Amino acid sequence: MSKPLSYGLLSAAGNRILILDASGAERRRLDFAALAPRLEPGWSFDQLMLLSRGQDGWQVQIYNRDGSPAEQCGNGMRCLAAWLDRQGLLDHGSTTVHTPAGRVRLEKRDGRGFFVALPPPSFDRQAVRYAGPFVHDPMLRLDRGVIAIAELGPVVRRVLPAESEIAFDLVSMGNPHAIIWIGHADTAHQDESLRSDDAPSDDTLLARYPLAAVAQAIEARSLFERGVNLSVALRPKPNTDRIHARAHERGAGETQACGSAACAIAASARIRGWIGSRSEIVFPGGTLEVIWKGPGDLIWLGGRVDWILEGELR
Repeated sequence: MSKPLSYGLLSAAGNRILILDASGAERRRLDFAALAPRLEPGWSFDQLMLLSRGQDGWQVQIYNRDGSPAEQCGNGMRCLAAWLDRQGLLDHGSTTVHTPAGRVRLEKRDGRGFFVALPPPSFDRQAVRYAGPFVHDPMLRLDRGVIAIAELGPVVRRVLPAESEIAFDLVSMGNPHAIIWIGHADTAHQDESLRSDDAPSDDTLLARYPLAAVAQAIEARSLFERGVNLSVALRPKPNTDRIHARAHERGAGETQACGSAACAIAASARIRGWIGSRSEIVFPGGTLEVIWKGPGDLIWLGGRVDWILEGELR
């Protein structure tokens, strides 16, 4: 008979994270395939975090909704901090956990929620295993993917008829990200009165952007060796550090929020000089706080975490 596993289903800005505590189980026998038959059919989650404890401390395996493995999950790590805190295992309000992308630090900050420190972002196409056409910006030290709309198939050509190409910033947070910046490019940092009266609002542009269609077209071309988390984000207005965005996660589809995507978006905007070191990334499911001083520094992700349910998985 399988040993019961303690579980918790949590939400981080609408990003649903399932945590399974396998610290007392035989870890070699546990992976997504072994666990899937034991999961409740009605459960809905974006990522699954399989927690264990070894000689080097806490370790976690990360799986997407479809069972594919993931290297990193920012919101998942914050939910893990909430889980450990609930069990009385968050030593002095902080601890470290080994992930497939390396060791990260978790913290509880009074009044501000749970935070995770992720490794410094990389803006190199090789870090995200991108093999498509690109341009390199030597001033920003940033690689951007550039794909002609005609190459992405009839669906994308139909939903983006006025565009000739799609460009996206390439950012690695230990897992691969691509950021599409939208908004009124010529007026994003100008006075609102300069905009045409009949131009759609930025909020409308963001809501209507065919994110799933573009993500599926890029995936079909196998441009990223390990797949990619694709986000679309509005260029921030002048004198604000608040960015509205949507995220389509590999292995999960569009989610209400994505923690590592929030970090990638903030890092991209920061390196472009659009925002300061502290920013808010607003997803449909809620707002995440990102703190990043600049290249070479760890990037902090924070915000509230809500419990949905908990129990034992038999």
